[in-house]
Amino acid sequence: MTEEAMPAAIIQLDRSIDKGLCFLTDHQLQNGEFVCYFSADPLMKEWCVPDSVTFITALVCNCLLPFSERPDVKTALTRSSNFIEYQRMRGGVWSFYTKWHPSFPYLPPDIDDTCMALEFLKGMGNDTRQHLPVLYANRNSKGLFYTWFTLHPTFPLHRDSWLVRLRFLKRPFKSFFYFLRNEFSVNDTDALVNANVLYYLGASDNTKDVIAYLISLFEKGQELQKDNWYQNPFIAYYLYARLFTKPVPGLAPIREVLRDRLLRLISTQEQWQDIELAVTVASLVYLGFAGRQLDELTALLLERQQSNGSWRRHFFYVVPSGSYGWGSEETTTAFAVEALNAYRNFLLIKNDLISNENR
Repeated sequence: MTEEAMPAAIIQLDRSIDKGLCFLTDHQLQNGEFVCYFSADPLMKEWCVPDSVTFITALVCNCLLPFSERPDVKTALTRSSNFIEYQRMRGGVWSFYTKWHPSFPYLPPDIDDTCMALEFLKGMGNDTRQHLPVLYANRNSKGLFYTWFTLHPTFPLHRDSWLVRLRFLKRPFKSFFYFLRNEFSVNDTDALVNANVLYYLGASDNTKDVIAYLISLFEKGQELQKDNWYQNPFIAYYLYARLFTKPVPGLAPIREVLRDRLLRLISTQEQWQDIELAVTVASLVYLGFAGRQLDELTALLLERQQSNGSWRRHFFYVVPSGSYGWGSEETTTAFAVEALNAYRNFLLIKNDLISNENR
């Protein structure tokens, strides 16, 4: 893109981002929640049922944090932070489902939702360090984080960890059969869940085993095979790519490998879903890629925006069998505005570099 074309591109991006943000702030529920649906159809065009979950709201709000100085977004984020705080459980953890969901009593809290909620609250300026002992206690003997806060073959000394784990015993049979019926495993240690934990915690002695594990998966070509929940490869690569926006220098060996595999995947893609475009644009920016594919995919993402400012819904995550999953227009739109903002910042940096070279 030439220097002359840059201002027009920025204006187009700003307009698209503004429409997306207006859609999100207008469609937030009064309690601070953002809508989520579950469906058996990845495109969510057949039966599609509203489902009250904490995860989607935390996910959307993390995407909105870069816009927190904008008055309408600031109001929405404050409302959502109150919603997320209300969903906090004893011991400082979160469940996938809201407290009024019929399945809330049977599903244990999990570390994925917890870290997503904590990342948002930290971004809002809250001190979240008091939650660290419960997180660190939820690891297996190899130093990887269990997905679920429930009974495991490990024995932490932290009191709150036991309070969280023993919740399973309040309804042991119903909880056990709930896991069985929904294809869950009590001792799950999923790759992308661990990547999300690392995204919140950052690099430290407590996460060095996670970093080593992720590197080993890429070395073996298994980075897309070791997670039950994020089965779309573009979403998986996004969750890896965003780690490079954090100070995790230990992951440097996989950056180029990740970028090359993502580009190979892009070259084979014929029909793009909106959520795939959004996360892929963001991933390319986060990985420092500046090739034509980035411009082309961003242009396609801009074209896909609906007249009301949204992008179409699609599964973001699924149950292990892939038989049903969750998503919403709000989810896709949040990732789209995150991606467009990342691309906008990329163009501004690129423009500065071009200007400096021409001086």
